[in-house]
Amino acid sequence: MMQPVVVDSGRRLDIVVKEPAPIVGDRQLLGQATVNLIENAIRHTPTGTRIEIGVVSTKVATMLTVTDDGPGIPADQRKLALRRFGRLDISRHDVGHGLGLALIDAIVRLHRGTLSLEDAGPGLRVVLSLPRG
Repeated sequence: MMQPVVVDSGRRLDIVVKEPAPIVGDRQLLGQATVNLIENAIRHTPTGTRIEIGVVSTKVATMLTVTDDGPGIPADQRKLALRRFGRLDISRHDVGHGLGLALIDAIVRLHRGTLSLEDAGPGLRVVLSLPRG
């Protein structure tokens, strides 16, 4: 459902799912977390950016990744980006309240999972690791 939004924003969305990856949880909350991650990638990257959604499953967890090839978040600012009302200097003048990643983190923790921000070289990779049911 986000494909037209991403394309209209001048970016490209690729979905990489090799096999079904079961997740037990609230479909609406997990869907909202995914939409928020895509919206963040649109908001914080320049036109022409590639956004990729990936899903990988192991015996114990399913990992949902949203990766972009934009400017990323410096390693020393990632904890700030995850805090409620945490706004990086680069986004101080953008619309928003700094709640997006904190909300996503809360949804993931509610599902007994973890959220991590990684360097995608270039860009940012957000990894949601959720235990399998």
